[in-house]
Parts: sequence; C-alpha cells; structure tokens
Amino acid sequence: MTEGRPHPKLARLWQLHALLWGLAAGGLAWMVAWPVWVDALGFKGLAGLGRSSVVGLAVWIALSSLLLWRARVATRVYRWQRRPGEGVVVWKGAWWQREVWIPMQRLQHLDIKRGPLERWLGLATLELYTAGSHAYETRLPGLEPAQAQALRDSLLAELQAMGAPGRGTTA
Repeated sequence: MTEGRPHPKLARLWQLHALLWGLAAGGLAWMVAWPVWVDALGFKGLAGLGRSSVVGLAVWIALSSLLLWRARVATRVYRWQRRPGEGVVVWKGAWWQREVWIPMQRLQHLDIKRGPLERWLGLATLELYTAGSHAYETRLPGLEPAQAQALRDSLLAELQAMGAPGRGTTA
C-alpha cells in the first residue's frame, strides 16, 4: 500500500490560482462598477474611477481571501493511497470533503498533465480516467514529475498483468 501526500509546492500553486481568480473577479467588478458610478450615480472623472477601483479592490481582497483559505484547507485534506490489486483512493475537498474510490477494473487510461504554473513549480498531475461514471476523471495533483511517471507506470503494469481486454495485452 502506497500513501501519498502532495508536494508542499501544491499549496503555492493553489494560492497562485486563488490570487489570479480573485484578480479576475476584481477586474470584472471594476469594469461593472465604473459605469454604474459614472452613469447612474453621476460621479464624473476621477471620482467615478476612484470609487469603482475601491469596489474592484474590495472584491479582489474578499474573493482572494476566501480562495486562499480554501487552498490552505484543501491542501491539508488532500491525500491519496494506492492499494495494489484493488485501486486508488483519493481524499479531497475543503468545504465538501470527498473520498473517491477508483477500482482497477474501471481504470481506462492515465495521463500526466503539466500546465505552465505546474512546470514553473516543478509539479505534475496524474489524471485517472474511469469507465461507467459521470465523474470519469480523477486528478492527483502536486506530484513531482518522476513520482507521477512512476505511479502511472506501476498502475499500467498492474492493468496489463490483469489481462483485461484493451489494456495492452496481445491476442
């Protein structure tokens, strides 16, 4: 049985995501607030710009703070466990915590994903695709690239040893 916790850099990745989402929401709030201040309430020039900037900044701070809290909690909760011959179990979530069980028999294929921020931080995500479910993809983020590849290779070897059709066996 192999148990895994995310690399500490995953917390930084999720915090960067939180700040970027907060910044995007703050910018959107600023773009909506400016015409409201100027047209509807009659604040012209710098008065309208200043008040809409305060609204945008407040939205950015509020949303970023909430998402930073979520990233901190989610990082503490997140872990996974590989059970040879059985499958993989993943524990995740901040507000709603979930335990996801992925049996080997339902595993279809595995991908390793590395976005720009993941590459910058030296991380990778192993994506596990399953059959017969609306939640067909489960991700294991916060892995070092070599760790993601080793886990993928061991899962693929186990799938091939099971001899299931379409899983690398020859007829």
